[in-house]
Amino acid sequence: MQEDAELAVAELARATRSLRDALLDLARSGADLRVEVCEATFSGRVVHVGEDVVRIARSDRPLVDIAISALSGVHAESPSGVHAPVSTGYPATIVARCRELLQASAGVEIGRRSAAPVVGEMQAATATHVELVTPNSGIWLVPLAEVAWVERVTR
Repeated sequence: MQEDAELAVAELARATRSLRDALLDLARSGADLRVEVCEATFSGRVVHVGEDVVRIARSDRPLVDIAISALSGVHAESPSGVHAPVSTGYPATIVARCRELLQASAGVEIGRRSAAPVVGEMQAATATHVELVTPNSGIWLVPLAEVAWVERVTR
């Protein structure tokens, strides 16, 4: 009887956990992840999970921050069995990460959900959109709902 109750509690917990919580569990297991978003794929270790942002450390490229709400899928390789530290504080959202990059006057690549990525220097990160100045002094206005990922790039 107690075993049935414990099974029911475990089943309910699994059935009601969020994608964020599932990502956090995988990250803490030490598993390497392959994350698909739009037409892009990013592989590496998750080092941060916020409310709607996941940060992946890759061996061959800079960190990439991805909006959890933009994910197409996540594949986990076998967990290493070693508990991996994962931060969960700031930034909680993709706009918060954009604001960090704005403060750093960083060059960025913004992956968009329904169009090709754009590159430029972050000029504004508002409640509704981000603004980038392109290398040829053009301006991109990208609605936040379109921002799938942001990656710092070298200018």
